[in-house]
This record gives sequence, C-alpha cells and structure tokens, in this order.
Amino acid sequence: MVVVRPILCCRGCGFISAELVRLSDPAMEEALYETTFLRQFSGLGLERIPDETTILNFRRLLEKQGLVAGILGVINGYMGHRGLSLR
Repeated sequence: MVVVRPILCCRGCGFISAELVRLSDPAMEEALYETTFLRQFSGLGLERIPDETTILNFRRLLEKQGLVAGILGVINGYMGHRGLSLR
C-alpha cells in the first residue's frame, strides 16, 4: 500500500494536469503560474505551486508504484460517463 502525504497529493495534481494536457514538468510548472484554470483544477494557489522537480518526483513515485494507468483510467472513465473525451 502506498501512503502519500496530503501535500504531495495536492502537488500531484500538477502531474495529473500535465498528463491531461501533455506538458513536460518544466512547462507544467510555468503553466500553473500562468493559467488560472490549471491552478483551480489542481487546487493550488500561487503560493503553493510545485516546482518541476516536485512534479517529476511525484510522477516517478506514481510510476514506481504502478498507479499512473489506474489514475488516468479513473479520470477517463469519469469523463466518458459524461460524454467527454481528451484528444
């Protein structure tokens, strides 16, 4: 079982956002500063935006534990039930 501290879960939303919009970790950090929607989606304020290393480390943690496909599967299922999709 993987236990992730809440602060990392919140910062991990930056990773999820990056996966959804297909941005690199440095580009996601920049996008979080510049895009209100991504900050709102991620539940982050300007004072809590993770740096690219934090996003990278969180992504690696999720990959190491084999959780990436499951998380994105849940998101895609949620969107699919509402007639939405990512292209």
